[in-house]
Amino acid sequence: MKESRILRNVLVWDAKTRQRFEIDLDVQIAVDLIAQQLALKAYNNKSRRTRALGGLVEVRMRGTKATPLAENVNG
Repeated sequence: MKESRILRNVLVWDAKTRQRFEIDLDVQIAVDLIAQQLALKAYNNKSRRTRALGGLVEVRMRGTKATPLAENVNG
């Protein structure tokens, strides 16, 4: 599932002209896929949490219960 948003008047810096500009953005984020990839890191991490994009995205496991599935991964 992708979430879409339109952000208006986002300030950006153009290094070539050395000026600031305001631009409009169409943003699409696949929240469930990002969460699934970060969940793998959080599960295998002692603190049960992980971050991405310099701390802008953070995933923490809730509680300590993990339910194993019936499938056999090793074989």
